[in-house]
Amino acid sequence: MGFIDIIKAMSWYSAAKLAILFASIASVAIFTRLLTPDEFGQVAIYVSWVAILTPVLGMGLSLSIPRSQVEFPHSLSSYGLTLLTFSGTFFLVVLLAIFVLNIDVSEIVGIRPDLVLLLSLHIVSSMIGSIYVATMQYNMSYKRVSVIALLKTVTGLMLAYYFVVWLMDDPILGRLWGMIVAELMVALYAVIDLSRESRAVIEWRYLAFGLTYSAPFILGSVSATINNQFDRVMLANMVSNSEAAIYSLGTTLGILSFTLWVALRQAIIPWLYRAYSAERFSDIRHLYAFLGWSALFGTIGGMLIAKEAIHVLSEKEYWEASTVVIFILCCSYIQILTLNETETQMYRKKTLANSVIIIVGAIANISFNYIYIPEYGYNAALCSTLISCLLMHMLFYYYNLHCTGDVLTTPHGYSIKIIIAITSAFAVNLLSDHTAVRYGMLLLLVITACVYIWRNIGGVRRILQ
Repeated sequence: MGFIDIIKAMSWYSAAKLAILFASIASVAIFTRLLTPDEFGQVAIYVSWVAILTPVLGMGLSLSIPRSQVEFPHSLSSYGLTLLTFSGTFFLVVLLAIFVLNIDVSEIVGIRPDLVLLLSLHIVSSMIGSIYVATMQYNMSYKRVSVIALLKTVTGLMLAYYFVVWLMDDPILGRLWGMIVAELMVALYAVIDLSRESRAVIEWRYLAFGLTYSAPFILGSVSATINNQFDRVMLANMVSNSEAAIYSLGTTLGILSFTLWVALRQAIIPWLYRAYSAERFSDIRHLYAFLGWSALFGTIGGMLIAKEAIHVLSEKEYWEASTVVIFILCCSYIQILTLNETETQMYRKKTLANSVIIIVGAIANISFNYIYIPEYGYNAALCSTLISCLLMHMLFYYYNLHCTGDVLTTPHGYSIKIIIAITSAFAVNLLSDHTAVRYGMLLLLVITACVYIWRNIGGVRRILQ
């Protein structure tokens, strides 16, 4: 996998992710008009439970796929099919236990009884899809992954609109069936595709490795999911729905940079794990430095145009969300730097430590929110998010430094970037009404970014050859 291959993969992942994000924004605009607030809330609760239960019941097995190819080279399809087989079997066992024990799932999760079957189908298809996508990403099938993700999103949106408007009397069922049918189509394709390329349905050595590697990360995945939703829930319950709406809009736009960066990193993960195995730590450091500065330029650029983005995308009563966008961009940048350290832990199979640190960060964030949101509203949520991101970043870094000895950047390098990001957030927020100054800063930033990338892209290209 050379430099051109990585650039192609990044381009495909980024284009697909952007298209999916635009489709998601469109779905909010469409279904808030087709569903009542109560119906929309029921759908939101359902989707939250899918996000929470999928990593639990799937045991986070898809996270083991990159590392599995260090342990078992040239076994990607067989390993993926093993995970699919076990995930499906385990899920059937869970359903059987629920039936035998007569457990009222709808009462536990707070959804309608007739949605429980849909929830089951959605979770199992999501598990299969996540394993398949992770398998294809490592195999550098970036076109296939991008096209599948985009088709699933667009198909789900179109089917849901058709079901809600023309086919079903219950708009909640129509919205959910649209999503589920798209997920099931991907799951069916995944099973067929991996079955064609694998000789065995399940291989126990692969399963043993996957469970050992991934199981400790379950709590961390659940904590991260809850952490992402809890501040909005508390704003709605403790302050007002309008406060929660402003924060939610700002967060949706603010995490755009992080979402895009994760998509870009998907392209380099195969190279990264091979570089770890070959102990090319100096090359990894050089690449991380380049990516860190490039992401910082993009983050500050996003801050400088946050006000205009909010004005274009929302009505006047939402315009104060530009402050939320600015500081969530700052938090997203810290998370981007943290990915360097979490990737080290994932390679070194320190998944339990990874989970513990995420849980600590979630507890800190939720605690600060609970104490300060009633008095300070979304400003407290922003401060809590920033503090928890900094806390997790420091914990990840110092764990790698003192417990594994694998630190691929220096505290000095991290500190400079983080200080610049935080300072920029406060400065841009203070200058929000000074449009000419912000545009001048944006022009200077673009020039600086172009010079930096031009001077360093050659070295990065040589590393990735």
